[in-house]
Amino acid sequence: MRRLLTVFCLLMLLPLTTLAQSIPPIDPAIIVGDVLIGGSDALAPLTQRMITGFVTEGATGNIVVENQTTAEAMLRFCSGELDIVHADRLPTDDETAACESAGRAPVVMPIAADAVAVVVSNGNPFLINATQDEVQQLFGPAVVWSDVQPSWPSEPINRHLTEADSDTFNTFADAIYGGDQRIPLTAIGARFYEDLNALYAALQVDPYAIGILPASYANRNIGSVRIVSINNVQPTSDNVQSNFYPMARQFYLISHATLMQQQPQVEAFLNYYILHALEQITALGYYPIDLSSAEQAWLSASSSDTPTALPTPAVVEAPEQTVEEGLEEVVEPPVNEAVVDQALQEQLNAIQILADARSDMELFAVTMFGAERPEGWNGSLNTDDPQLALLIRLDLEILAASQLGTDVRPFGWFGAVPSSQYAIARDVRHDLELLADAIFGFSERPTGWEGPSDAIMRCDRSTQSLVGLLRLSGVYAVPNADPNSATYCDDLAQQAAVFTESSLLNRSDVTINVPGAGLNGSFNGDATIDSEFAVGFYDRGAAIRGGVIPLGTPVRVIARSYADFSNMMLIQGEGFALYVEHQSTTITPAEFFALKDAANSGMETFCNALWCE
Repeated sequence: MRRLLTVFCLLMLLPLTTLAQSIPPIDPAIIVGDVLIGGSDALAPLTQRMITGFVTEGATGNIVVENQTTAEAMLRFCSGELDIVHADRLPTDDETAACESAGRAPVVMPIAADAVAVVVSNGNPFLINATQDEVQQLFGPAVVWSDVQPSWPSEPINRHLTEADSDTFNTFADAIYGGDQRIPLTAIGARFYEDLNALYAALQVDPYAIGILPASYANRNIGSVRIVSINNVQPTSDNVQSNFYPMARQFYLISHATLMQQQPQVEAFLNYYILHALEQITALGYYPIDLSSAEQAWLSASSSDTPTALPTPAVVEAPEQTVEEGLEEVVEPPVNEAVVDQALQEQLNAIQILADARSDMELFAVTMFGAERPEGWNGSLNTDDPQLALLIRLDLEILAASQLGTDVRPFGWFGAVPSSQYAIARDVRHDLELLADAIFGFSERPTGWEGPSDAIMRCDRSTQSLVGLLRLSGVYAVPNADPNSATYCDDLAQQAAVFTESSLLNRSDVTINVPGAGLNGSFNGDATIDSEFAVGFYDRGAAIRGGVIPLGTPVRVIARSYADFSNMMLIQGEGFALYVEHQSTTITPAEFFALKDAANSGMETFCNALWCE
């Protein structure tokens, strides 16, 4: 049953992409040798994850990534300086001819898709969509916003772009200006950045700023910035894969057949990259593609004999048995669907918490170490791995040891404690926030930090358990403790204790509304979104994200999930019908538990609003 749940979770979490693979996996543990990689920095996060996994699984040698333009990398590849290029475009005819004349004909393996996004701060209330002509003006001759649209503010346009020789800038100039870079380069007040984090920080705080970023980077930081539609087209997975979005681009791995055959470490790393890329692509904000072309390119270029391939497991014949014995073996007891729903919801919640924690840990590591990682770092985010929580916990301990010392931890550190999947994931987030407090300060975090989905994860276990039980019972609304306060957990514990002592203990007239009992199905009404982080989902399991519903949006409350411990309810508003956590709205816990079962609502979820992803 556990395996069935895991498979079901993966089907919900991973994109519907061709997963069939025909290349034989190579065991990294027997690979020795150095690899030098160069190319577009937009693909560097994915390549770095692949290096981490490859080395964690036993490969030895120095694998180095040098960020440069694809043009520079191709020049160095043709001259024999690089083993692999990770490129944001196909080689040009001139580059291919130059490589072939040097005896290094490029082998091209498509690996992922991305796009260049036009981005503004979430504090910008007026720019949701722009035509291509408006984009040309915004990054060109216009001086103030009202020069482009009279209804826009008469404030200066603050332009922020990647450096002029970057692949991201080149893609932008090609798509918007037909390759003429002079217009954006000479625009009044334009600023150019080598560091994407600095560009992002400038956009985040200025409501009159506009900039360009790799869509993968913007996707990892949605919440503080907003991607602007171009001609009403967003860089969604479908629009990027079909090139319907005007600044879509594809990433490629490029090497050489003879090099791959003569240097097994290059062949093995490319093998590992192709086989494991889908595990990280979505988590890093890229868009998945069919990798069959990459597999065929690898097969054509690799050595005909692959002695390092992992052996196929031998088939062990089962002992003979009677028909009756066989039936006894395969017949399972009836499935308790409520228990399955509860376990599935818990696993999905745990995976989301772990994914957010992994994102913040990588951001923490980038801030401390740049592209390097401490010894032993695994970087895993494989949701199919039953040891995922343990692997993330190990990296968290390595991170803490690197900053505080092997035997030093912040006061209140939980550490690894066996418990439920959700509780273990919650413990990881708790300790990560403690470490961040110790290193950065209580209210300081690196730009792009996800943080806990619920501030209560910062508190001790007894406070979390008590408040969680009271919330679940329906007798206790969200308290008025300030989540941004340094005393939040103490205030929360005190309020919960006072409420319990004064309203519940030693009283016989108090009835706790248990979910699924009494009031179910008797409430239906209106509410308002009262959280800046109200994420709408297409499903009750909160696995398929629809977008962040704007604060103050009026909604009609339809129904709720009857799965145990689920806080999800179905709401409808202008241009959407989605599931959202009831704590993100003005609905009370008692009203939430009085809703009818969403499974019987007959309503299909959809999202056509401007904020939909």
